[in-house]
Amino acid sequence: MQVDAIEADRVRLRSTVQGRELQPGARLHGGVLASLIDIAGTSAAWTGIDDRPVLETSTLDLSVNYLAAAIGE
Repeated sequence: MQVDAIEADRVRLRSTVQGRELQPGARLHGGVLASLIDIAGTSAAWTGIDDRPVLETSTLDLSVNYLAAAIGE
C-alpha cells in the first residue's frame, strides 16, 4: 500500500496486486478492498485531529456492498 495524497478530510491510497490477493478467475479478494477503505477512512478522519499520541482508533463496523468483481482493474 502506498499513500498517494493526504489533504484535509481526504486520503488517496494505492495498492499493487501481486497475485496472492487474487481469487480464482483473477478476481481481487474483497478483503483487500475493504482494508483499503478502512485505512483510507481512518486516515482521512485523522487529518482533522490535532496530534494526540495516546489516541487510538479501531473500526467497530464496516459493510461494503460490491457491485461487480474487480477483474484486471
